[in-house]
Amino acid sequence: MTPLDVLEGEDDPAVFVEFGEQSGARAGGTTITDLIEELASKELTGAEREQRAAEAARELGVEYTEQVQQTGQDAWAKIRAHQGRAA
Repeated sequence: MTPLDVLEGEDDPAVFVEFGEQSGARAGGTTITDLIEELASKELTGAEREQRAAEAARELGVEYTEQVQQTGQDAWAKIRAHQGRAA
């Protein structure tokens, strides 16, 4: 795999990680995989979550009302509860 292969329409993050690992890409001794795992493990602040939810609703053409907000929060609570039981 070459850098050109990665740039030509590839949108699978695993391919970027694979390419980075194969090419020995490192940032200060940290692999790309390490960086992705670190980013994935960080929790967003309440304000960041609200901003992203409003942006997502706008992109979908949905008015971000209190009811939509509460439905989303309830769904995430269920997801987190399920993840806690699965761990």
